Amino acid sequence: MEQQFQFDIEVNPDPQDIESLRDHVDTFNVEETKIYDYGDLAIFLRDSMRQLIAGIRAYTWGGCLDIRSLWVREDFRGEGLGSKLMRAVEQEAIRRGCHIATLETHSFQAPGFYEGQVPVFL
Repeated sequence: MEQQFQFDIEVNPDPQDIESLRDHVDTFNVEETKIYDYGDLAIFLRDSMRQLIAGIRAYTWGGCLDIRSLWVREDFRGEGLGSKLMRAVEQEAIRRGCHIATLETHSFQAPGFYEGQVPVFL
């Protein structure tokens, strides 16, 4: 008997389903590569009231730094905070043994900023 499947297109997926999907992919990757050094990495800049001014979110795995998001509050842009966050995350990645970095961005998300960054890894 042939098994029946249904494709569910979800515009508001359950966060637990998203996490489960991520866990399955991560488990597969680790089992295939036998590389077990995954680590989340986030650096936040806060003011004296603990309000978020800027931050960067990434992870490291298998000698690679993967930057997922970087944000600087609008009234602090142009002061070099994004570059400082990039340097800080790269230094931590080097400390973790990384030798390459990746990131993806949209064309409207400060491409000049990213193009102007000189990777520490080179």
